[in-house]
Amino acid sequence: MDKRDWKRFCELMTTAAEYYRAVPWTKGAMRLAFDLLHDLSIAQVETALSIHASGLNGNCSRFCPNAADLRLALTGTPDQRSVAAWKAVRDALSTVKGGQSVRFDDPRIHWALKACGGWTGLCNAERDMEPVFRRAYITAIQQMISWQDVPDHMPGSDELRGYASWKPEKIVLVKSIAPPRTLTTQRLLTE
Repeated sequence: MDKRDWKRFCELMTTAAEYYRAVPWTKGAMRLAFDLLHDLSIAQVETALSIHASGLNGNCSRFCPNAADLRLALTGTPDQRSVAAWKAVRDALSTVKGGQSVRFDDPRIHWALKACGGWTGLCNAERDMEPVFRRAYITAIQQMISWQDVPDHMPGSDELRGYASWKPEKIVLVKSIAPPRTLTTQRLLTE
C-alpha cells in the first residue's frame, strides 16, 4: 500500500471496528497497522478482512483483527506455510532431477533445503526429510530470512561436479508461492 490507499484503509478498519462493535481505532493505531501492512495491496487487506470476518481461515473470528490477524488470514500460520512449502518441494522432486540446479521463488525454501543437505542432499536422502525441512522453514520465517541470506539457486550435482554441460540458463525455476486466498463468497466488507 502507499499513501493513496490511506483513506480506503481507514474506511476498511473503521468498518471492521463497527462490524465487531469494537472501540474505533485511533489515528496512531491506524497508522501503525498501515505501516505494518505496507507490503500488501489494499485489495489484499480487503481480502484479509473478509477471510478473517468469515472465519474461512479456520480461526474463531470474534474480535476485531489487528495487523497480525490480517497477515495471518492471508498467509496462514508458519506451520501451514511450511506444509505448503514442503508440497512445492515434493512436487519439484517429482519433476526436477538431482543433477539440475533449481531456483524456488521463496528464499525460506532455500534456507530449509540447506538444512536438508542442499538440493542434491534432499534428492539423494534415504530418509524422510519432511520434518527437517519443515522445522527449518519455520525457523526461516521466524528469522525473517530473505534473498540476502541464501544463495540465489540451489546447485544440482551437475553444477557441483563442474560438468561442462552445466550453464546458468539451465537453472530450473520453480513457482512455489500461491497467490493470496480469494473468497468464494461475496465480500463481507464492501462499500
